[in-house]
Amino acid sequence: MPHRRKSIRDAVVALVTGLPSGATVTTGRVHPAAISALPTIDVSTPEETSESLVDGTSHRQLTVAVNIRSDGVTYYDELDAIALDVESAISADRDLGGLVDDIKVESTSTEESGDMETPVGLMALLFTCAYSVDVTDPQ
Repeated sequence: MPHRRKSIRDAVVALVTGLPSGATVTTGRVHPAAISALPTIDVSTPEETSESLVDGTSHRQLTVAVNIRSDGVTYYDELDAIALDVESAISADRDLGGLVDDIKVESTSTEESGDMETPVGLMALLFTCAYSVDVTDPQ
C-alpha cells in the first residue's frame, strides 16, 4: 500500500478532476504548463509535521497545496471561479473517504507574472489535513 500522503494527494486529485472549469489536473508539476494548456490545477504535499505518542500513534498535519494557473485579461476572475469549485469539491468530502480526520483551507495567495507572452495568474490554496497512523505502518 502507498504512504498515506500519496493516498491523500490522489483523493484530492480525484475530487478536483472534472470540475466545470475544465482545468487539467497534475501532481507535483515543477515547470509551468504552456499557455495553451491553461487553466491548470496542480496538487502537491509540500510539508508535513508529526507528533509521535507513547501509544505508538503518530498524529500528523499535512499541507496540501492546490496551485491554480490561468491566463488572459480576466485571469483573476477565472482563478476565483476555479478556487470556488475546488473548495466546494473538497468541502463535500471533508474526511477524504476516511483517509483524514478533517481537511480545511488555511490560506490563499495570488501572484501574477508577465514573463510569458500573455499575463498569467497563480492562486495557491493551502489546505491542512489532520490524520493519525500507527508509527510502524504509515499507510
